[in-house]
Formats: sequence, structure tokens, C-alpha cells
Amino acid sequence: MRGVLAAGDRDPGPGVPGKLGTIKRSDGTAQATYDGHPLYTYIGDNVPGQAHGNNINLNGGLWHEVTVSG
Repeated sequence: MRGVLAAGDRDPGPGVPGKLGTIKRSDGTAQATYDGHPLYTYIGDNVPGQAHGNNINLNGGLWHEVTVSG
């Protein structure tokens, strides 16, 4: 994971109501979160800018892209 946040929650920016943060994974590495929910990359995306996992119903839920620009 790139760009791990410093300890503590952070405001993601204007117009975004949640908080960005991190959790410790079972292997000891940090994982980015949004309102306490882990953020993931989609296995079908191979290069920057791809969002093949956006708005798909997979593994029991609807998945949405989180963009850098918000």
C-alpha cells in the first residue's frame, strides 16, 4: 500500500463527510481506511487509472471507487 497515513484520523477534504485512517493488519502492516472500513485495490486493475471494480456487486456487497480527487 502506498501513502500510508500518519497515526490518527484525517479529514479527506471538503465535501467528503468521513475520516481517513489506518488499521493494523494481522501481518503487522498498515491498511488505509475510510470511516473505519478498509480500502482495497481491485485485482482486475493493472495500471493507474483503471477502475474495473467500480459499482460491481462482489463478495456480498456493492463496491465503489474512491478517487484521489474525491
